[in-house]
Parts: sequence; C-alpha cells; structure tokens
Amino acid sequence: ATAITVSATNATPTVYLQHALAQLVFTIEYKAGRVPDSEYDYVKSISLTTGTGTSVFSAANAAGTLALNDGTITLAPTTTITFTATAGTSQLPGNIGAPKPVAYGLVAPKAKDETSTNPISLNLVLGQKSASTNDRTLTAANAALFNGEWKKGHRYTYNLQLDKNDITLKSVEIKAWTEKDGGSQDVPPVIE
Repeated sequence: ATAITVSATNATPTVYLQHALAQLVFTIEYKAGRVPDSEYDYVKSISLTTGTGTSVFSAANAAGTLALNDGTITLAPTTTITFTATAGTSQLPGNIGAPKPVAYGLVAPKAKDETSTNPISLNLVLGQKSASTNDRTLTAANAALFNGEWKKGHRYTYNLQLDKNDITLKSVEIKAWTEKDGGSQDVPPVIE
C-alpha cells in the first residue's frame, strides 16, 4: 500500500512484497468403514473442471502478466486446472480424522461465483504407485465449496474423504499463508 521510492537521499528503500496468487491444498482421509489400500490408493492427480465449458480458472503456470503497481494478474482463462501429487506429500490418504496433504499448487485469484451457473467438479485419479494400468477416476459430487472466492495471499485447504467407490468434499479451511523469511525455496503446505 505504501509507494516505494528511490532518490539521492533515499538510496536504500524498504521493499514490500506480498503474494499475488492463492494456494490450493488438497488433503484426503479414509471414510469410516473404508479399508485402507496402500497398494492401489496412491493419489496421482486432482483436477477441477467447470461443467458448462465456461472458463472460470486461470492457471498459474500459464503465460500472462502481473502488474507490479497493483498486483493485477492477466492470464488466459481455462476450464480445467490439474494438480499433480508432488514430492513432499504423502500421496496416500490419511487415517480417519487424520487427513494428509496429497497435492497443492498455486492459482490465480478467482471471484466468487454468485450464481453457481458454472458447477465445478473435482476429479481424483488414484492407482498403483508404480503403474497406470489400474488407475481409476473418482468425481466429487459436492463441489459447491469451489464456488467461493480465491483471494491472493490465502491458502485454501480442501479436505476430501475417500470411500469405497467415491470421493466426498468434506470441508474447506481458509487461512493466510505461513510466512517464510527470505531466500528462494519450495514451501509445501503446513497442515496444522
């Protein structure tokens, strides 16, 4: 909010940085009665897709621009964003009541969908860790929690429950990002 100025009398200005993107984190746990399967329950990817073909997402890895004066991001819209399970995550669901993070990534901020005319579905690809021959895709029916706003500088943790043949979107938690001092590093989500 404060302008950064440099002059002959102020050669070492204070530079203020803030997040321009939002972070999405996906955790998953087994539902009561579901027998854990450490061989075939590896999370391979999670995708969010709009049901009407209308683009509501902007992928953070797409080419675009960021205005340094006000943080406005301009990216090409898309109907699908995919998060691949990454190193540093368990890739396996947690036990009942102990969800584990399985995927996370950055997204461009998104306005709240007041009309819910763009239903969003969550598709989870599970399978064997070392092969793709037995991969299966489960779709969450309750994706209304994705219609909310994604604000820059916030972390949205979506908690999923895995049952025998389906995935349920249980809840969402919204918090500010955990701050880290200096340097360049990967910052995996901290689940508290």
